[in-house]
Amino acid sequence: MVGDCVEGFSSTKSGDIPLTNYSSEVGCQNCFTEKRSQRYRKPTMVASWFLAKNKDVSIQVNHLVGDLTLADMHMSPSNFRLSRLKWCPPPTGYFKMNVDGTVNFDWRRSGVGGVLKDTDINKLLSFSRALGPYSPILAEIFAIKAGLVAFFDSVWRDKGIMILKIDSFLVVKWINSPELCPVHLVDLITEIQKTVVHSNIIIKHIGRCINEEADCLIKSGIG
Repeated sequence: MVGDCVEGFSSTKSGDIPLTNYSSEVGCQNCFTEKRSQRYRKPTMVASWFLAKNKDVSIQVNHLVGDLTLADMHMSPSNFRLSRLKWCPPPTGYFKMNVDGTVNFDWRRSGVGGVLKDTDINKLLSFSRALGPYSPILAEIFAIKAGLVAFFDSVWRDKGIMILKIDSFLVVKWINSPELCPVHLVDLITEIQKTVVHSNIIIKHIGRCINEEADCLIKSGIG
C-alpha cells in the first residue's frame, strides 16, 4: 500500500500534499518564521556575494541559500561543461524521475514538481504542487516525498526500478547518511531512507542545468 511506504502523504490524485504531520520535525512554523532570518543570514550573504562575483552562473539565489554546495559546481566560462550535459534515459528495466523543490524570493510560497520517463524518453507522469512558506532545503525534501508518492500511486511501480534524481547534493548526502543531517530533520530523512531501501529506489544528485523540466513544472504550479 502507498500509505505503508510513505506514511503521512496522501495520493497525488487528491491534489494535496499534507505536511502537518511533520510539525515535530520541522518545528513550529511561527518559530521557524521568526528565526529563519537569523539562521539563514550568513548563507544569504554568501550566496549574494558568490552570484555578484560570478555573473555567468545561472543558479537561483534561493536554491544557493538552501544548498551552498551548488557553488562548488561552478567553473569558469572557458571550462564550463555543465551547459553541455544532457538528460540521459535510464537503462532497460528502470525509470528515471527528476524532482525539484523551490521557493519564491521572500520564502512565503514554495512548490514541488517532478517528471517520470522511461528508457525511450516517454513521459509517463508528471506532477506540480504548491506548498506553504518553507525553506529551500525543506522544499527539496518534500519534492522527494512527493515523487515517491507519485511513483507508488502509478501503474509503473511494479514494472521497473526507479532512479530518482534531485539537484540538491546536500539532501542526497543526508539520505545516504542520515546521521549527518540536522537534528530537527532526522526523522523525516530517516523515513525517506527506509522507504528508498525497502522499495529499492536509487537516489542520485543531478546538475541544476539538467533538471530544468522539473523546475519549470514547479513554477507553473506556484504561479
